[in-house]
Amino acid sequence: MNAKWLLPLAVTLHNVEEAIWLPGFRARHGWTSITPSQFRLAALASVLVALAVTYAATQNKRSPIASLIFHAFCWIMLVNVLWHVGASFYFRAYAPGSITAVALVLPITLYLIFWIRIRDGKKRAGFD
Repeated sequence: MNAKWLLPLAVTLHNVEEAIWLPGFRARHGWTSITPSQFRLAALASVLVALAVTYAATQNKRSPIASLIFHAFCWIMLVNVLWHVGASFYFRAYAPGSITAVALVLPITLYLIFWIRIRDGKKRAGFD
């Protein structure tokens, strides 16, 4: 298995956690800018994007564009981890998605970001 497939797995589990706990969080904190149905649709869209980006990156191994887009999506998910940690501190409570953000998304994205950098560095140096 290509390690890149860990990204859509982490995104899926993270979005499931958010989708389960978001309705109660909304009610407790008066967050009305998005309905649970709208959030679930956005969560599904992000999973589909993660799958598409990962598929493109694994099928087009020599494409710098596919690698760049995959790498950018990893960074976006890493920023999302920071949002969850910040929201938990701000609300002084569990923010939906915080557990999988810290336990799955953080280590997987860091691994993938640094693995890609090391691999690409070796390619540029002629070690591929």
